[in-house]
Amino acid sequence: MNLKKDTLIFSSVMTQFKNKAIEKIGTNLRKSLLKLYGIIILFLGILYVPLIAYGTNDEIRHMTYAPIWRLKTNIVINNQPLYYTLDSNRIIITFIAITLITSALYLSISRE
Repeated sequence: MNLKKDTLIFSSVMTQFKNKAIEKIGTNLRKSLLKLYGIIILFLGILYVPLIAYGTNDEIRHMTYAPIWRLKTNIVINNQPLYYTLDSNRIIITFIAITLITSALYLSISRE
């Protein structure tokens, strides 16, 4: 009888230990996910933004991904100025997609 009681106590302690370990892993995963989200948003918001290059007659020359400071670049090709504008629609869609994916992952990791 005493052996059954000891087994139940040991089983209870191991279950509590396992639950705390799983909770700690989940917490660390959530923190890491939020850090990764911040890094991705920083990268996509500053270092890799969609830019549209326009020519003299407001014709689109090309679209590229470049750092945000390239917006102020003055480039002259064949005596025609080339200027860049930010493709804000594409940025908003990208941020929404990244936020939805991160939110889904965060909620799937949480134990509530």
